Amino acid sequence: MAQPIAPDYGQQFLFPPALEDWVPPDHPARFIREFVDQLDLAKLGFTMPSASEGRPAYAPGLLLKIWLYGYHHRLRSTRKLEAACREQLGLLWLTGMIAPDHNSLWRFWRDNKQGLRQLFKQSVRLAVQAGLEQLEREGRSHYHPKEPEARRMKCEGKRPFAYNAQAVVDQSRGVVVAVEVTVEEDDSHQLVGMVEQAQQNTGVGRPVLTVADGSYGSGAQVAEAAARSLNVLVRPQEGGRRKPHGYSARHFRYAPEAGTVTCPQNQRLDFSTEAKQKGQWVKKYRCRIKGCPAAPLCKDSRGRRVIEIWPHSAAVQAMRERLARPEARAQWSQRGRIIERHFGHLKQHEGFRRWTARGVENVRTQWALINLVSNLRVLHSAIGKAQNQSEDPDRGPPAQSWRGSS
Repeated sequence: MAQPIAPDYGQQFLFPPALEDWVPPDHPARFIREFVDQLDLAKLGFTMPSASEGRPAYAPGLLLKIWLYGYHHRLRSTRKLEAACREQLGLLWLTGMIAPDHNSLWRFWRDNKQGLRQLFKQSVRLAVQAGLEQLEREGRSHYHPKEPEARRMKCEGKRPFAYNAQAVVDQSRGVVVAVEVTVEEDDSHQLVGMVEQAQQNTGVGRPVLTVADGSYGSGAQVAEAAARSLNVLVRPQEGGRRKPHGYSARHFRYAPEAGTVTCPQNQRLDFSTEAKQKGQWVKKYRCRIKGCPAAPLCKDSRGRRVIEIWPHSAAVQAMRERLARPEARAQWSQRGRIIERHFGHLKQHEGFRRWTARGVENVRTQWALINLVSNLRVLHSAIGKAQNQSEDPDRGPPAQSWRGSS
């Protein structure tokens, strides 16, 4: 009768086990080691320790590997990382059985915030080179004594003190190509900055399509994106509210070359005046047509109708016309599937529902590190698939996009 399998605690080895055999070839720890070892940490802005006496400092590359491994396995506490360096086999292999204390890990975080944020950009460039590149898209009355930089923001039906985390995600592979954290309570000023950061991080000069949520569609941002020739698709916020019955401002046609406004009944409105509102010059056109059959659908109870043309009105109108096309509607409908999936993954799978750092600079660093590790996961998975395909004799060669920059 076969004996059940049980550990033999007195077993001895003829040769000691090799550290290299502790993790399989496709283990994420190997990818993290290769990723860090090819970096020029000093050039990225990491603090390089130097000590002429006393105990030597831990190498920055070692501490960086521990932080990346920790975030990869949802370990974001320095004390938990310290314990994992002694308990988790993958981390024992990655550190060469060196176990830094939690104070050393925290000092590395404290002294290298800028370098960690630069490292996120490095992951985007690496994704581009690997062939993953296509873009998708102070006055206040409240104060938190322990988190003065936070703001009250809408979140799941509540208004807690929070920060506004931004991200741009590539459509094809899910690579995060731009991140930011702001203290602004809405997204109305973030569109152009995020698109330009994505272009800078990827090194892509041509205008790649970026699809954004309607909260980014302020008229000023839509106009600025058009002025900078950014290929953006976003539902504008401006243009008047839709009326259940009748004509709203968005139904009136503005011709910027001629400087005219035409109503849905194909009648021209008269230019009335130009006045300064909210720091911008606004042109006003008034309807003076008498006996118009559509007057009940258009004018107010006093028989007035004034259309305001802002500096961004032409760009907003052009964006609405573009969104009316079937191909643009299809592109815009993909937005939620791309970016919302990323945020949902971070919340549900990664368990990241609250910041574990305080202050906007620390929060920016944590957000960059979270998305950096997300990119490393994508790269690790994709490279593993490419290697499996190249080793399968029944398949053709791996995709060319893995062999060079796209």
